[in-house]
Amino acid sequence: MSMIIGRTNTKNVPFSPDHSHTPWLPAILMLFYGFNSAVGTNLSFGWYYIHPAISYIDFVLTLNFLLLLNSKPKSVVISMSKVEKIQAFLIFIFSSLLIISTSVNSFRFETSLTDILPAIRLIYFIMIIHVIRKYTEKFGVSFLINGFIIGVLSLFLQGLVESHSKASGIPILWNPNVIGAIIGLGIYFCGISLIFGKSLFFPLLASFILCAASLLTWSKGTWIMSGMGLVLVIISLSYFWFQNKIKMRNKILMVVFIAILLFTAVYFFMINYGIIKAIIDAKISSTMNIGSVNMRFNLIFSSIQAGIQNPFFGLGYRNFYQAQNYSTELNSILMDPSWNAHNSFFQILATGGIFAFFILITIFLFPFMVLKMIYLRQIGGGIWENLILFLSFGVWFIYGSVQLQLIAQPPFWFFCGIVFGIYRTSNHLSGKRDTIMSPR
Repeated sequence: MSMIIGRTNTKNVPFSPDHSHTPWLPAILMLFYGFNSAVGTNLSFGWYYIHPAISYIDFVLTLNFLLLLNSKPKSVVISMSKVEKIQAFLIFIFSSLLIISTSVNSFRFETSLTDILPAIRLIYFIMIIHVIRKYTEKFGVSFLINGFIIGVLSLFLQGLVESHSKASGIPILWNPNVIGAIIGLGIYFCGISLIFGKSLFFPLLASFILCAASLLTWSKGTWIMSGMGLVLVIISLSYFWFQNKIKMRNKILMVVFIAILLFTAVYFFMINYGIIKAIIDAKISSTMNIGSVNMRFNLIFSSIQAGIQNPFFGLGYRNFYQAQNYSTELNSILMDPSWNAHNSFFQILATGGIFAFFILITIFLFPFMVLKMIYLRQIGGGIWENLILFLSFGVWFIYGSVQLQLIAQPPFWFFCGIVFGIYRTSNHLSGKRDTIMSPR
């Protein structure tokens, strides 16, 4: 076990939980876990998966989780931090509510037993949180986040290879909405890495590449997420600079590196101004003509109506299309089981009911409460803490508001594991107990 997790002496370690001399095996595992958390089930390579919903890395992570139990069934509960126990309990309740909802609605609509599998899979995400938290606490975030960024870049390259032309022959990435949302998260994690990690130049370079990549998604949500993530990167650099957390030699290299990136960005914009303008104009035009915004609002409104009229059990998994019966705006549309709300929160309101909806909201908000405690300790509150917290919340809220993958894919649970790990480390290094009370 010590070879996998290793031993870390936290004495005289700076607040940043990134420790030096990470053993090679944990380093490789963290890279793979980060990579797998980014790609989820979105890679088109069949060889990467044992099953369409299970990758080989999922299998390795599960084995790692079992090793952490030390062959004692109770030890996993004992070794969980308090904040992790709370989140695990909420996930268990949420999963149970969705299973009950699907079972009850099987008597109302045509439902398959396999429809309960996504709800059961939520239990696996508890494993992700625990394993990521353990590695973050022991070795920091750099390898984990670098692996995540590599996964995002891999998805981008896949989308680019399988892209097709759109307006004026400009390419649009394959699966643009999904890949675009992950690109936005990739830029966000670049900023988080600059705050809590040791890597400097790789996150900077990756954020620049991913910002350029976001243009090819033709997605407004991606552009907003990317913009917020880029602001976080800039704030993170400013914070490090003024807090003297970068050696003078690295500061000089950083200035040169940023100057090169800015020059490249300006040059890229100038030579591609016509293409960038064409993408933005085409997207605005298509939005006005297709009325996608109105459609999304109609789906949200029907979700609210369905949740109010089915408060206990909702409509059940894969039955969102029944929500059209609660909206006159959607009656003229022929909806089938493939339809969804394009919004994780309102999807659950419609299909799981009001109780499941509020549990999901609590699950979503909880890591930001913990993150606020971390920022209070490291930054000390004030405008920096509030701005970083706002950007963090904004990126993940948009991710959940435009994608169903918030609860169905690993990125959010990966984020929870990292936040809980940093929080535990900050407790150790500040001599505080593991509690969610404010450290004031």
